[in-house]
Amino acid sequence: ADGGGIVTHVYIYSPGGSVDEAIKIGRLISRLAISTNAPGYNPQKPEERYCNFREHTTNTKFTDHKWYYNKYSRTGNRKCNCASACFLIWAAGARRAGNYLGVHRTFFKPESFKKDSYQVARKRYVRMRRVVENYLEEMNVPNLVVDTMFSIGSNKIEPLAPNFVNILQGGPALDEYLRAHCPTETLIRDGHKTALEGLRSVAVKNKAAIAKAEKAYNEAYVSAYRCEIKVRRDIFKAAWAKEAS
Repeated sequence: ADGGGIVTHVYIYSPGGSVDEAIKIGRLISRLAISTNAPGYNPQKPEERYCNFREHTTNTKFTDHKWYYNKYSRTGNRKCNCASACFLIWAAGARRAGNYLGVHRTFFKPESFKKDSYQVARKRYVRMRRVVENYLEEMNVPNLVVDTMFSIGSNKIEPLAPNFVNILQGGPALDEYLRAHCPTETLIRDGHKTALEGLRSVAVKNKAAIAKAEKAYNEAYVSAYRCEIKVRRDIFKAAWAKEAS
């Protein structure tokens, strides 16, 4: 939360669950323009995951937590996970953080699925896939990501490839909406960022010039962030009022 009566982001650590419920949660998160946070990991060490989150006791007091889990040794906190239906919730974020997302194709419970003839079961599965595809399209997830997810058997979990995670980190709808509402702040921030990166890229020896550029960028960043928070507060309150009515 931002201390002003809105939820800015959620931490989603879960091994999965109901697809229908995940889609309901995801659509609510999307309407409220909330950012989602999943566990992180180093792709070179896929067995190790870490989860950071902040627990607020009041608007001004909080405690930071960090969990670790090693799936090979099975040591650490097993809650540090985001797999299966958890990915559907993460995908709904206005912005998305974290890079460990275990995915596989959706499935029916065997006791339900085996009762039907193959032809009936096949049609049921096609309908379910369309529901998931339509939802992920709504959340701006590329078809290639969806096809990859459905190529992984339901009896195993595989981390979503880093290149897929990278293209899913940003929320294009929110980014463009903020640019429309905070054009001056955004232009100034980006201008100072470009200037700072230019100074650093040529290895300027004038430390005073770099320090001045850093200060200008930080001040512009804070200004743009304040504008963003104001806009996101308005989005949240309007959507929340509609949900409550």
